[in-house]
Amino acid sequence: MPSYKPAFIYGGPIISVGRLCEELCSSGHQVKVLTTTANGDSELDVEPNKEYVVEGVPVEYFKRMTKGHANISFGLVYRVIRTCRTYDVVHIQSWWNFIAILSSFICLVRNMTPIISPRGSVIPYTLNYRHSLLKRMIHVMAGRYLLRKSHLHLTSNFELQEVKSLVTPSGYTVLPNLLDLPMPGHRVYKEGSGLQLIFLSRIDPKKNLEFIISTLNAHVNLPVSLWIIGDGDHDYVQKLQVLTKENPNIQWLGAVYGAERFKYFAEADLCLLPSFNENFGNVVFESLSQGTPVITSKFVGGGDYVKENDLGWVIDLDQNEFVRVLEFAIENKNLLNDMGKRAVTCIQRDFNKEYQVSQYVEMYKRHLLN
Repeated sequence: MPSYKPAFIYGGPIISVGRLCEELCSSGHQVKVLTTTANGDSELDVEPNKEYVVEGVPVEYFKRMTKGHANISFGLVYRVIRTCRTYDVVHIQSWWNFIAILSSFICLVRNMTPIISPRGSVIPYTLNYRHSLLKRMIHVMAGRYLLRKSHLHLTSNFELQEVKSLVTPSGYTVLPNLLDLPMPGHRVYKEGSGLQLIFLSRIDPKKNLEFIISTLNAHVNLPVSLWIIGDGDHDYVQKLQVLTKENPNIQWLGAVYGAERFKYFAEADLCLLPSFNENFGNVVFESLSQGTPVITSKFVGGGDYVKENDLGWVIDLDQNEFVRVLEFAIENKNLLNDMGKRAVTCIQRDFNKEYQVSQYVEMYKRHLLN
């Protein structure tokens, strides 16, 4: 993986991959994480080439040669060359970076088929977002072949359909992310009051926070308030903060990590995730675990779960539709209450830790038999 705990600046994948590794270790499996010192524009305060035990997981950090998303690390790649065949399974996280692409090539050359979790990076939106020409060249010359020869782990049916529009994998498994979801606290929606909205995520153009801001700025009389919680590129965050300067209903609360973020989910009435593209959307399930319904765009993988279980709304990126949903929710707090109660039941049923870990282990076992 190009980055790992405590590099929480990279958002959901750090949390879900970390949780998977921790639970596999606690279940008696031997896991080793190879990653870099990447932590945004800075480096983690760790000694390269030294093994650390991070929340029960052996992790070795390698120095990266470049900043940004390329994550060039010759030390990590050399370790993959030397040790990949000493493991039963090599599970590569992400795509479109030096480590993931070269590691998959090394595994195949050494007659070992890797499992790749592209995490939303092998989809048309990502292919056309940032360095699109370079990505297309890599995809045509090597990426498509490497992905076809590997086993893909996808986190939602939405991601599966998006991936199939670019490549036909020889094998794939659809399994949701493994998340650390605490028990919900007690909550009651107050009739007649406005709505407390929450956006809690990495702040990136892909998340489409501008859609929320522009809608609320255009409807300042709507009885809603918004918490924006997260971190991102400094210049981009400042640009968005300028847009909210005249709106007293929008609060910037900075980045919140760990268990504390669930307190904000539990205190909100609705969670918003209007992303242009999201293969899964951890925050959807984190919010639902606390009994807080969700509004997502139709381009969020977790939206299928919201729609199937009637736990919120999946909308087009249309301001009028968004406002109509908010107005309906304001007038129907009893419906939000019902959604919240159902959400807790659904999450506790479908995201049972032991059951999820067993599904991942089964994927690894099937992979070994093929």
